[in-house]
Amino acid sequence: MLIRKKTDVNDMHTVVTNEQGPSRMNFAILSMRAGEEYQCEKNIEKALLILSGSVLAQWDDSSQELQRISLFDQAPVVLHFPYGTGLTICAYVDSQLILVSRTYKGSFTSQVLRPKDYRIEEFGKGEVQGCALRTVRTFFDDASAVDCGLVLGEVVNHPGKWSSYPPHIHPQPEIYHYRFSPSQGFGFAQHGENAYMVRDGDTLIIEPMHAHSQVAAPGYVMYYVWAISHLADNRYGPNSRDFLSTHSWTRDPLAKIWSPQ
Repeated sequence: MLIRKKTDVNDMHTVVTNEQGPSRMNFAILSMRAGEEYQCEKNIEKALLILSGSVLAQWDDSSQELQRISLFDQAPVVLHFPYGTGLTICAYVDSQLILVSRTYKGSFTSQVLRPKDYRIEEFGKGEVQGCALRTVRTFFDDASAVDCGLVLGEVVNHPGKWSSYPPHIHPQPEIYHYRFSPSQGFGFAQHGENAYMVRDGDTLIIEPMHAHSQVAAPGYVMYYVWAISHLADNRYGPNSRDFLSTHSWTRDPLAKIWSPQ
């Protein structure tokens, strides 16, 4: 299901889906004006990712300043809190953040994740003539956070390139939230047998076992946040993707692919 960008970009707390729906998690965009304060619900697991601006996050006896100028060139600091931890956010300037949460009572220590603490990788390197090269930042998944209920990461999809490629499936539900530069850019996202034009601010809910991949239009860099909710009997980790057999041959660096003479 595709959710188009909300028309009122100044909503302080815009929830685009919730854990009673197909995503099994809460996904919110916090649009805050300078000087505003937002207090997160305490009894949920939650992760905070800044998209733009500068804020102060405060919890327990700790605090962390978060600021970001570029989604595409700057890896962020990410906050991840267990059930029972309060969180207050104060905006220094007009800012936007992603807040992902679910009612999950895992026991882990509150985390401040800096670039040295999470995986930053180039996927698709050496495959399909460079047509699926993208930058992937995995903040936490089952390989690095075994007691949590969420997975969170982001992708910088290079202009004119594919990502989430080859198309793959997994039983866990997932959310993609898109941004483009320049902002009038667009791309196309596969969801099963359907394809959607996606634009800046759109959100896609990926249902379990629906094949997905996407492509950015030439000239436009596409960024997207990806969030996954673990299943009780099937957690999501680095090897959870099942590539469609029809297209998995393209992962072979030696695959013979047509090129102009």
